[in-house]
Amino acid sequence: MSNVFNKIFKGKTYEEIKDLSLDQMKNYLGSRARRCINRGLTNDKHFLKVYKRIDTKLQNEKIHRTNYRNLLILPALVNKTIMVHNGKSYIKIEINQDMIGKKVGDFIPTKIKVKHSGKKGIGATKGSKTKAAAKT
Repeated sequence: MSNVFNKIFKGKTYEEIKDLSLDQMKNYLGSRARRCINRGLTNDKHFLKVYKRIDTKLQNEKIHRTNYRNLLILPALVNKTIMVHNGKSYIKIEINQDMIGKKVGDFIPTKIKVKHSGKKGIGATKGSKTKAAAKT
């Protein structure tokens, strides 16, 4: 990653943000993240366990896999790599400073744009091939 520590996050450097508590840091986050923290991080215990597991696993150089797309990105996760499930497979994300305050699910596309082959009628899509084969 390129010079993550030289960037400034809403008037504070990364080092200053990293040392703040959740209550102090919520003043620098957007409304969505601030509301999430104010409501008590609905799965608070699970949320904190995820961060602890990520820290311990990444020290062993293993990439943490999670289905938890609601995970709020805090400074503890900066410069870490995790794999998040998109509904079909796991997609690798390298977390950088610009992602602080957003949720992991914001960076994982769950839908893929359909590409048609240009054919019309039977055989134009995978579904129409199977329907045509079932009729005969």
